[in-house]
Amino acid sequence: MNLGRLKEPYRISPKLIAQLHEHTASLPENWQVHPESLTTLLEMYHDNAEFLTLYAYIQERANRDYDVAEEYYKKAIALDQHSPETLAAYARFLDFARHDYEQAEAYYLRAIAAAPDDAEYLGKYAVFLYYIKEDYQQAEVYYLSAIQSNPHHAGVLGSYASFLSLVKGEYQQAEDYYKKALDIEPNHVGNLGSYAYYLHHIK
Repeated sequence: MNLGRLKEPYRISPKLIAQLHEHTASLPENWQVHPESLTTLLEMYHDNAEFLTLYAYIQERANRDYDVAEEYYKKAIALDQHSPETLAAYARFLDFARHDYEQAEAYYLRAIAAAPDDAEYLGKYAVFLYYIKEDYQQAEVYYLSAIQSNPHHAGVLGSYASFLSLVKGEYQQAEDYYKKALDIEPNHVGNLGSYAYYLHHIK
């Protein structure tokens, strides 16, 4: 394999990271920079849905090996059909890598059903409705539900700011949400780029 650095954060439980460090002295603290270090743990964690989801994500995002990624996403779901993180990760894979939007939507909704108050999953589905289905009314419903669930989720706030600016033309409200998002997470790359675009091209 020729695994590179993960370019996006992955939401993984501290419990699993602690287990990984406990069971292998060779796992580096900055394993995200060297994700290939996890391949040696496949046999040990073959029945751990969260680990298999992480491994699938690495194959997808770092190695671009979509067939292997899908294999491990499906193995993870078979082990735990109600894990919202696994369901959402597979939905995102179907959305971005496979462009199978019908199946992607089904898995986004399964993730939300498993964790109905989690802003992460509500926000991801809002983005899907915004960009893919262009169902702006429903997208806003899910954005607002996500923000109500977690008013401090910088990613959701920034994405909603973009929606307000580009879809609804509510520029002052958009700027307020950009500023709120960047106050919470000043180094959020996506929000910095979107806000810079807003300032340069829209305001």
